[in-house]
Amino acid sequence: MPDMHALAKQVASGDWLSYMVAPPHDFYEDILLHGLVLTRLRLSIGELWPLIDRWVPLIDNWACCDSVGLHLRFAKSDKAVLWDYLLPYVQSSEEFKARFGVVVLLDGFINAEYIERTLSLLGTVKECGYYADMAVAWALSDCCIKFAEQTQSYLRRNTLRKIVHNTAITKAIQSRRVSLEVKSNLRSLIRS
Repeated sequence: MPDMHALAKQVASGDWLSYMVAPPHDFYEDILLHGLVLTRLRLSIGELWPLIDRWVPLIDNWACCDSVGLHLRFAKSDKAVLWDYLLPYVQSSEEFKARFGVVVLLDGFINAEYIERTLSLLGTVKECGYYADMAVAWALSDCCIKFAEQTQSYLRRNTLRKIVHNTAITKAIQSRRVSLEVKSNLRSLIRS
């Protein structure tokens, strides 16, 4: 990965537009490099999203998705625009589009301003595959780490599919950043 990041930095500091027009997409590394170049570009959301829209359909594994989704750079002033733009991804019926949307949510929307909306949105992710489900569980465990009370309240509603619900709880319980009291409360929420 360090070599891929170095190459992405090199492409992004040069004639990145020519590269973005017709990058190779024959191998995992090609797709990953394309995505990593996107993480290096200093563009507004309006300029960056069309490039991301062309890249996201190429995702066919969690590693490309997460390596790029967690490292995209967005200005804080663009949060509302980014939220609206992510909705179709998060609610997609395509596994890696949904995962991509959730992974970007992880990076920018598990905060006091967005926690309630984020929890609600995570509950709308369609049953479209294992990797989308695991992204939702991951995001919910992060929500629990940072906003335990709100997340436990959300989990008590039992609105999630059982696998997502229980996996989110398991991930939170395994975290060292969750208190023993919260872990005990979470154990009581596991569905059989």
